[in-house]
Amino acid sequence: MTATEVPGEFVHDHARRGELAIRLRDLEHTGDQSTHAIFRALDTSFVTPFDREDIDRLASDLDDVMDFVEAAADLVILTGLGTLPAEMHQQVSLLQRCAQTTAEAMPQLRTLKDLSEYWIEVNRLENEAD
Repeated sequence: MTATEVPGEFVHDHARRGELAIRLRDLEHTGDQSTHAIFRALDTSFVTPFDREDIDRLASDLDDVMDFVEAAADLVILTGLGTLPAEMHQQVSLLQRCAQTTAEAMPQLRTLKDLSEYWIEVNRLENEAD
């Protein structure tokens, strides 16, 4: 199960929430390791595919998203919430679509070409989530 599938399962299957929260924690730690690897590579690279501050910010922001998802799951577990509101299901679906769009855009970062459709879609999804 991928990092985008686990939150969906977490929201829908409250009988497995404890197990899924552990899976989210593991995925968050894996994300931390990737973020640290990116920072190490930035520190040792003279030439980067695009601005190093942008790479740093992108890695940090993606790490923050995983931190927030894990924190939300922890809060649901700690408070013992049962069935979650339908709006939570919608938010998770939007988050999954944003993650998919972001993943699709990643290969384009090397050349920074043809990215506008991804930016527009993520912005549209963000507005929908608001």
